[in-house]
Amino acid sequence: MKRILSLILSLALAFSLMPSAFAASNEAVQAAEALHSLGLFNGTGTDANGNPIYDLDRAPTRQEAITMLVRLLGKEDAAKQGTWKTPFTDVDSWAAPYVGYAYSNSLTSGTSATTFSGNNTVTTSQYLSFVLRALGYTSGTDFQWDKAWELSDKIGLTKGNYNATTKSFTRGDVAIISKQALSVKMKDGQKSLSDVIGAATPPSTPSDTTSSALTDRLWLTVTQMDAKNSCAEIYEFKGSQYSCTYEFFNENNQTIALGYEEGSYQLSGTTLSITQTKNYSYILAAQKLSRNNPLSYSYPFKISNGKLYLHDWVYVDMQYKDSTVEVQNRIKSYVLAQAGEASGSGSVSVAQQQQVLGKIGTVTDKMKSGLLYLAKANEYHIYAIGSSSSTDASTNKFYESRYLGESKKNYSDCRALILEIKAIAAGINDSSRQQIMDKCDQIVAYFDSLCSFTTADSSAVAEVSETTKLVVKLMYEICDLMGIK
Repeated sequence: MKRILSLILSLALAFSLMPSAFAASNEAVQAAEALHSLGLFNGTGTDANGNPIYDLDRAPTRQEAITMLVRLLGKEDAAKQGTWKTPFTDVDSWAAPYVGYAYSNSLTSGTSATTFSGNNTVTTSQYLSFVLRALGYTSGTDFQWDKAWELSDKIGLTKGNYNATTKSFTRGDVAIISKQALSVKMKDGQKSLSDVIGAATPPSTPSDTTSSALTDRLWLTVTQMDAKNSCAEIYEFKGSQYSCTYEFFNENNQTIALGYEEGSYQLSGTTLSITQTKNYSYILAAQKLSRNNPLSYSYPFKISNGKLYLHDWVYVDMQYKDSTVEVQNRIKSYVLAQAGEASGSGSVSVAQQQQVLGKIGTVTDKMKSGLLYLAKANEYHIYAIGSSSSTDASTNKFYESRYLGESKKNYSDCRALILEIKAIAAGINDSSRQQIMDKCDQIVAYFDSLCSFTTADSSAVAEVSETTKLVVKLMYEICDLMGIK
């Protein structure tokens, strides 16, 4: 493992420095999960474990974009229940209700008198136009459909990451934009889109409020708390006991807080009453654990079609899927370790070694990507300085900012992975546990610094190069402490 790390990291800056395609970001995955939990974003199928396949790296089609638009308008039921007539002969059967509704309500048109071209891909501006219409804006009046990013940037739907030069637009972009749209105010400025469509409103029927429908399941939600922060929360109900883990993310997809609570619960009609016996929260930046006073509270609840409607949040039945169990255990172990209540047993296991080894391998790959993008950003920084006109300078500064953003995104992902390694270490009950966790904290601090650059000048490149060496040294030491050879 060490030889692989050394080889990759020593060669990273010697590559051709040409940008390449990377897998969907954590932000896209979390956005897709959040929308899926609200019934707004479906996968293209399921994997062997029953998890939805989102195809986030694939370009979206016109049919998929129209379907998303109808759901964002809160009109999916109306679309499915209606009888629509369109002149189009090339619309897939699953998409017909959505295209029919959109066509009948003047939300879209065809590519000819009889074709919709539903399997053609959608451009960035076309999808932004769809979403802006869902927010109450009118193309041709409020914005130009072929420059939709100008308005979307202004209202906070996007953050300057799309423009006329954007060539790649994926289902991951659709998920990110659509999730952000839920927290954006409508044109009239009174309510957000999620308020208007009632994304968390439980159906009147069918519903189930029995214990068997609630217990022996993991219930997951990813919810936008405000314009900048989101929360992922997992409930588990077993017998008369419950537990809850949660994780807060900021707008840069960085974990800012974790929490764990447990206790007992009771059901009475459509009311779920919870009594906490333990309630911990941990703020990462301050490295501060809070032992909160246990509370008792009651929520109205309903269960319908694999969703738990609890208070004003919607949870999806994850049925103990591996990925959800891993997140649940990671957060629980981490928080309990901070509270001095390690949940692990024994010294480092082979399974723990394999988990850490896999995550270090991913960190290595992402560090390599971060270095490549930073080098590309530095190249455009130099171009901008030597530009002979303000137009050329502006263009080069744009690309510098773009590649610098990609570099920081990779380092942000690395930071999250190191926190996952720290959570694994929290489950180790020997003298190496605290040493590993302390080294993880040092690495996290280094990645925070790598995400702080505002320009890709030579000093930034030099600092990243030096910091990379320090991170690699610490990862070596973690491998030693965990017996990874």
